[in-house]
Amino acid sequence: MKLLRHIRILSVIAILALTLILGACGKKEESSTGSTTSQKNSEKEIESSDATSGGEFSAFTATDFDGNDVDQSIFSSKDLTVVNLWGTFCGPCIREMPELGELAADYAGSGIQIIGIPVDVSDQDTLETAQSIVAQTGADYVHLVPNKELYDIYLKNVTAVPETLFVDKTGTIVGNAIGAKGKDDWKKLIDDTYDKISKNTD
Repeated sequence: MKLLRHIRILSVIAILALTLILGACGKKEESSTGSTTSQKNSEKEIESSDATSGGEFSAFTATDFDGNDVDQSIFSSKDLTVVNLWGTFCGPCIREMPELGELAADYAGSGIQIIGIPVDVSDQDTLETAQSIVAQTGADYVHLVPNKELYDIYLKNVTAVPETLFVDKTGTIVGNAIGAKGKDDWKKLIDDTYDKISKNTD
């Protein structure tokens, strides 16, 4: 009996450990230029966390995939910006992008927008890979090319992707979620966050 109980306990511990290990696409390492590189840890989706606040996007300049200049004013045009941090190596990131593309179209003309930042883009090759993924998944909302400014502001804190930030029009991060979700779950979380910030500004 003791042996069976011991085996059961070890099995539970092993399952928990595997859940933690396989729960996200892996930690990034900082390159010498301040860009980020990543190693694939797993393609298994993980549950998103409840939205929590913390920090803000201070002044930055960057470019999007089309070479257009983008700065922090991108947030001021909408009440809520959903910033999806993803990686070209990350299966869950890529699998949720078609539905994020659908949501971006659904929210067009509203006070909500979606933008993406592929955290592992550091050269022309990875940029072209990211552009190809965006084209294939239909995630044709704005995607920013990560640079040192974005890295210093937030990306250096990212340990796993996908991570999604909720940013109000002042650039304040009002919530975040770790892991991939389906369209309905994203819509509920986005709408709930939008309702919360709308009440706070009334």
